[in-house]
Amino acid sequence: MFTDKPDRILYRAAFKMDRRYGERVYCDVSGTGRMEEFVGAYVFPVLIYLNMSTFVTALGNGTYQVRVRDSFTSSDPRSWIDVIEFRFKGVQLVSYTWMPDYANGPVEVGEEKLVWRNHNELEAPDYYIFTLRVPDFRFEGVPPEVSAVIREAVLAGAELTVVVENIGLASGYALIWVRGEGVDQARKVFLNPEERRTVVFPYVPPGSYTVVLISGSVVLDERSVLPGALATPQQDARKRLPPLLPILALLVLAAVALIVYMSRRRWKKETTVVTQMGV
Repeated sequence: MFTDKPDRILYRAAFKMDRRYGERVYCDVSGTGRMEEFVGAYVFPVLIYLNMSTFVTALGNGTYQVRVRDSFTSSDPRSWIDVIEFRFKGVQLVSYTWMPDYANGPVEVGEEKLVWRNHNELEAPDYYIFTLRVPDFRFEGVPPEVSAVIREAVLAGAELTVVVENIGLASGYALIWVRGEGVDQARKVFLNPEERRTVVFPYVPPGSYTVVLISGSVVLDERSVLPGALATPQQDARKRLPPLLPILALLVLAAVALIVYMSRRRWKKETTVVTQMGV
């Protein structure tokens, strides 16, 4: 509900349920479209740390957008959350909305509480979206999935070609973003360990651009591109290696020389033995 990468956020579950006699809960038990009220509930608290959630966006000045997903209706139209209540303590609710916009809004609106009651999938939002002011919240951002670099970026004609490489041991996604005057394009690529990918951006007119490589919310690499010139690339470690063909040729020559030398020594030894036996 709070991220699309649950393995990347921390959470802490309570050791026991909290029994609340005065809590009121609602449910369409009979499936007739009518909510029934029940008094008393067992509440299982789970603390979720949102400082690395993919559903949190920093807006500046201590303000954040937080999305909460109904993982039922967003993945299967035959299911949804009947009732969901949001309480806001220690934060300021600036605004709220939901997606899709044809879904129902909250049936209860308070200073610190919003309640949705959904009788069917069409009424149930896929996402509940809140703009919150949280001055003391430290958003760390989404950690990168891969460790990658830009190996090459060249603008030729109306095409910008970018070569990226995963130099880490993990697989994952990276975003290649090209920005400049009149151009704002991005491509998302999946990179396996040590894999290189070539991505072509069409319809890029001559000019100066910046190529940014992003994974998660972290900028991994950045290059400036000029018309007809390579982007100031960091030198490929493999290009710094000595040429392989001359080395292989030398090794082959050394092996041949060693074989010839050993064969001549053996021939001389056999010739000496035969000569001595003949005498």
